[in-house]
Amino acid sequence: MKHSFSKLILASVFLSLIAVSSSSVAATYNVDELIGQAYLANSGEATEEAKLAELLGVDISLIDTTYKDESVDVNAVNDGDAWMIDVDPDKPGFYALKFGTGGLSKVLDAQDEDGNTFNTFFFKNLEDLTKLVFTNDQVLGITGAEDCNKCNIGRLSHYTSLTTLNTVPLPAAVWLFGSAIAGFVGFSRFKKKA
Repeated sequence: MKHSFSKLILASVFLSLIAVSSSSVAATYNVDELIGQAYLANSGEATEEAKLAELLGVDISLIDTTYKDESVDVNAVNDGDAWMIDVDPDKPGFYALKFGTGGLSKVLDAQDEDGNTFNTFFFKNLEDLTKLVFTNDQVLGITGAEDCNKCNIGRLSHYTSLTTLNTVPLPAAVWLFGSAIAGFVGFSRFKKKA
């Protein structure tokens, strides 16, 4: 009895140590893929949809804005090397981050052909769909570049979740319809014989 009681205490101490050590390990998140950047003067959904359609090489009618949030709650993750936004998407997709870049043109050397500082960044949400994860480097240091005291995460204006709409190709739709008709014809012949 005494021997089993000491084993029980030893086992519970061991499990407690494992629980404490595993809870002190910070979670690491997979960074989403940057697919493009742009200077967009207008923050409207149509402007962001048009740019994503251009980046993906698809018709704008296939892009849909699913959510836009202007009260963004951002957390530092991956030992401060990345930022994370908790979201609740319906399906996989893309997102755009829009930043205020006033006063950064002389600090950041990331501009379009007209000399405008890039302010909108488009990502493909890869792994954990409930997390939007991006790094300072992906957004050209706007969220915290070295030698830039004006650069901080507070410049994030909003994020927009975007999805591509899947359409059923016409030949497949016709084939499915034809299969259904053939099934009905076959069923009615089977019923007549019985």
